[in-house]
Amino acid sequence: MNNKSSQFDINNRIVNANQFLRIIGSYGRKFLEYNKNFSYIERDVRGKIWLNLAVYHEYGVDVEVYRRIYISSDRYPWKGFNNGGTLRCLIRQLRDYIKTGKMLNRKFFGDYWAYGEDMQIVVQEGINLGVISEI
Repeated sequence: MNNKSSQFDINNRIVNANQFLRIIGSYGRKFLEYNKNFSYIERDVRGKIWLNLAVYHEYGVDVEVYRRIYISSDRYPWKGFNNGGTLRCLIRQLRDYIKTGKMLNRKFFGDYWAYGEDMQIVVQEGINLGVISEI
């Protein structure tokens, strides 16, 4: 972890990142949401960062579950993450935001998301949370 970021700041950024994931899952194509279950990020006692991905399939049985994916480092493959490159990039940026406080660039949220007018809401809410930079 970056020594410049206090534990309080990191915990606040995790809360903000998770609120932002809920916003993304509430609008447009509702990425990272399944059946009103929203994916979320957590940090373990060792400071490692994990994504709990909302999924709907476990061994052929229709069961709502979260798949826990280690995202603290890019050195390891994200086993179980099959949501595509754009969402992988989003999660990486949120991880870096949590670790360092570096906000996401609003230009990342373009038409290729296919969120239509809902993307304006997503971006504005991200700015309000301090997750997305205004510039």
